[in-house]
Amino acid sequence: MPNPANLMAWPWSAGITHSMRWLLKINLVVKNHTDLPRGRPVVLICNHPPAAFFPILVWASMTNLRLLPVVVSKASNLWNALLAIVIFPSLVMKALMVTTRGNGWGAWLVEKLSRLMVTRWSMLIIFADAHRPESKKALADYERMVEVVPSIQYQDRLGAYHYAGVYSALKALGLNASVVAATMSFPRGATGWKAPWRVYGETIAIRIRDVTHIFQSAMLEEVGEGGRPTKFIEAINDLACDEDSWIITRNR
Repeated sequence: MPNPANLMAWPWSAGITHSMRWLLKINLVVKNHTDLPRGRPVVLICNHPPAAFFPILVWASMTNLRLLPVVVSKASNLWNALLAIVIFPSLVMKALMVTTRGNGWGAWLVEKLSRLMVTRWSMLIIFADAHRPESKKALADYERMVEVVPSIQYQDRLGAYHYAGVYSALKALGLNASVVAATMSFPRGATGWKAPWRVYGETIAIRIRDVTHIFQSAMLEEVGEGGRPTKFIEAINDLACDEDSWIITRNR
């Protein structure tokens, strides 16, 4: 059965989203390219928005996919300055898995909790990480990834190195799960605690599309003990780079 407490996600996300649209004169554009079969759990992979825009992402995905959210967040978000309005309500509605960045014990926790919390009434929202080309961490992650998949290119922005959370979720839910990519494009520089004020009068665009077919064959790859799922890493990296290309196009 779905968790009734998750119903808090709707008034919480809708209230904050529409308040921001009114107060900050934000033009919100959502393009939905999905026609998912009903009765299946959904893994929603997205770029990591600033915490201020997190309710917008939840509202847009709930509105278009009509599923309750189960959200993966890294543990450091618990100390976010916006804890009172963004993170704490998520904990109250029991819709937040707190992990590390998706590798190690974080990935293990995602797998275990996916089996318990993600049902045919819900979607697992998980971030594919760093869409910030200027960060030193992005370059360091890319250099680590080249060691695993030498053919991967940096392109204009980094793809995903922290794949393990997504991989663990899909492994737990099986091939019955649908996979959706949700990408949020916001004006350049709209990060950190000043993010809401930097989007005043601007457009935030969200694209939602079904990418299940991309991962079906990748999940069938047999991985030896201690090995890495190379096909899956390539698939999620290609997806992240494609989504980044769309973000760059929007911001030109």
